[in-house]
Amino acid sequence: MEEQREIPKSYYKLSEDQLDRLRDLLKKVSIENSPPQSLPRSLRKMREGLFLGELIMIGVLCSTAFPLVALTFIVVLLLGNIEGIKYILFINLMAWPLVLIFWVLPLLVLIFSIGFIRFSKQRETDKLMNAGNWLIMNSKNIPRDALSQEMLSLKYFMSVMKKWY
Repeated sequence: MEEQREIPKSYYKLSEDQLDRLRDLLKKVSIENSPPQSLPRSLRKMREGLFLGELIMIGVLCSTAFPLVALTFIVVLLLGNIEGIKYILFINLMAWPLVLIFWVLPLLVLIFSIGFIRFSKQRETDKLMNAGNWLIMNSKNIPRDALSQEMLSLKYFMSVMKKWY
């Protein structure tokens, strides 16, 4: 039975371009092998879209929270009116659908986006690294002169990543 080595957490810091380069090398090398290896689907576009969604949600949260904080600051510090704070909080509690739309929904989208981006990148990196290690392990007994240029590039790429990360 083949032993599965755990991928170090530092490999998760690979950029999207490095993941694409690794995927291209793995495709070229696996085409040369008799049983081509299936690679995970790239979710780069989805991660980029979710990142833009994160930026929009941060903007929504900032634009809705800043006026409330500024108004509270003015009422408390400049006017010294504690009753005014109670009134502001009461109005916010009465407007709970708006609070749900402008505060809770963006927070949920942010939490989901961050989790999905992290999880999908870790999963994709794990699968690509395991595929690369598997291909390299299978080619250890082959002399260096008999290896293709793509396989040598893959070995070099993997060795650089192991040293770098």
